[in-house]
Amino acid sequence: MRTLFGIVLGVGITVGAAYVHDNLSTAQSVPGMARTIVNWDVAAEVTGNAMRVGRQQIDRLLGK
Repeated sequence: MRTLFGIVLGVGITVGAAYVHDNLSTAQSVPGMARTIVNWDVAAEVTGNAMRVGRQQIDRLLGK
């Protein structure tokens, strides 16, 4: 039961995060330049950028 709940919760969070990202990116971007998450390439780019920024912040905090 916990596994099923975890899967459903994970899918919900993923879909919700993509929805929020798409709404924020289209509202704040230059008209015609919005890149919504509609395929895996864009999703990988967005995730990669977020991970890179996170790693930079952790390295900065740790003094590396």
